[in-house]
Amino acid sequence: KGSDSFTLFEIGIPMGTLVGGIIAAEVERKLERADVMFFSILIMGILLILISISRTLLIDVPAMFFIGIFTSFIEVPAFTVILKVIPREIIGEVDAIVFLVFTASAPFMAVIFTLLTPFIAVTTILLYAGIFACIIPVPSYFISKNFLKLRPEEFL
Repeated sequence: KGSDSFTLFEIGIPMGTLVGGIIAAEVERKLERADVMFFSILIMGILLILISISRTLLIDVPAMFFIGIFTSFIEVPAFTVILKVIPREIIGEVDAIVFLVFTASAPFMAVIFTLLTPFIAVTTILLYAGIFACIIPVPSYFISKNFLKLRPEEFL
């Protein structure tokens, strides 16, 4: 039962990301707003807090699934905005940096998680991550709102 439960828990985010990517591709224009990113991060934080206090897969698996969906609601418009705003002359460099940050974040968090778990309960780490994710949208909202107003010529 343990490995089956873990598999269900772990598959939630990738499945949600797949569904979220399809939804995001369909409603992309509506997602290119600072408030959508704000609420997506906020909802992800709330879901992490819910997972940290939940003790049942009936809550955890759907929560992980929705975290995957809201991850897509952030990533898809972020990449679209970057392609629109960044000048063609430097898009390769910017794209490489963004890809590196997105790709490196999972292994980096795995290392942090591994280092913390001998000292702090997994549920506590998830609780703190959720609280942090609920705080981050406030400065992110203003940063992304200003970023969405930029024009490519302002980068050169």
